[in-house]
Amino acid sequence: MSEHDANSDKPNGSPTQPDDLHDLFATDEEDPLAAMRDDPNYGALIRDLEYIAAEARRLFDPVEEAPSDEVWTKIQKKLEEPGDA
Repeated sequence: MSEHDANSDKPNGSPTQPDDLHDLFATDEEDPLAAMRDDPNYGALIRDLEYIAAEARRLFDPVEEAPSDEVWTKIQKKLEEPGDA
């Protein structure tokens, strides 16, 4: 590849733009994204991705309270009622 990345005007190996994800996470730093968080564009993207990841993890959280049998019975009765369709 040339001295410039195809998606950026910064030289390859810039501390604010890792060459690939492996380089980004193969570091001993506590927060491998710390240097990028200060950049407004990267910072916003990182916050968005962290929010998406957190919400995705919540999808696998156990349900605290399942609907009661009464709820299911009412749903079943509504489904069995003749509709106006």
